[in-house]
Amino acid sequence: PDIATAHEIETIADRMDHGETGMQGATIVQWLDFRTMVAFARAVDRGKPSWILTYGCTPRDGAQLAGITLAEGANFYENKGPQMASSVGTAFRTQLFGWIAEHEADFYASEPAAEVGLLYSPRNRDLLDTLSGQPYAVQDSLHFCAYRSAARDLYLAHVPFDVVLDTDTTRFCRYRVLIAPRLELMSDATANALWDFRGKLVTLGANGIYDEWLIQRGMPALQGREQVQVALPPTNLAWAADTGLLATTAPASLQIGLRRVAAGWVLVLVNTAPTPVLPFTVTLRATAHLGATANLCVFGARSVSLPVVSQGQRATIQVNVTCDIDSLALLTVSCEPSP
Repeated sequence: PDIATAHEIETIADRMDHGETGMQGATIVQWLDFRTMVAFARAVDRGKPSWILTYGCTPRDGAQLAGITLAEGANFYENKGPQMASSVGTAFRTQLFGWIAEHEADFYASEPAAEVGLLYSPRNRDLLDTLSGQPYAVQDSLHFCAYRSAARDLYLAHVPFDVVLDTDTTRFCRYRVLIAPRLELMSDATANALWDFRGKLVTLGANGIYDEWLIQRGMPALQGREQVQVALPPTNLAWAADTGLLATTAPASLQIGLRRVAAGWVLVLVNTAPTPVLPFTVTLRATAHLGATANLCVFGARSVSLPVVSQGQRATIQVNVTCDIDSLALLTVSCEPSP
């Protein structure tokens, strides 16, 4: 119980120049693939601390990599490619970890707020895909391709979700929606847990046609179970899975990590675009409260208070983010509960 895991997650540069340019040339899809790998690391560590070793190049993409790591609740190991013993720079490292320490409670005393769980199956990856595909390419894979496509669709639409191992059946009840992306191999334990799950089940492609040993079943394990079936590649998955927890006018290039604290929400904002993001709004579903306040701290800048609009009839809180975000920012929204 006192052992943490360190995960080495390579950047897209490892495919081009042995890591020497970090994520400077990454597309939004490649950024989302990287984020999915961090989310997977958190899933397999089952709540224990995760360290993410990756390779930046400049202070900007170093801050972006840190942001994606923090958005998923992991610890960032600052490094510069292609070696493991370098740094983007002492000044940057001092500034970054000073900023993280200043907001440590927000990052590490918070919990994931997602109401959607995306299932990942090591069994399907091993026996169905036989490890085809790579971290940034899913060619010739079945489950992995469906899983990665689902993650991209949710990230692009700003639908918060957690990666959940299909064997972690006790975690299923935490979510309002579960997504099964082509789990053609499915154990009885997983199938029974999905039958007992009281929320919405969304399935992509074929699911449960084999048992966990790749032996074909007489009928699919989930046949007759109420489910929302989405075709592959998914085009309406985000609509089917969205619980209305978060809405935003921000572009997909601004990735959001949504976390909960006792007083409200913590949002880690990561701009993956080459230029600063324009002003946008964030709307959160809120329970009864007397009022809300919001504070934005952009990495490298001073904290500012932001205007908040509460809509009682819709039970929402809208925050107007009026400051440009170049790489990384932290937005905290606090609510005063009703008596």
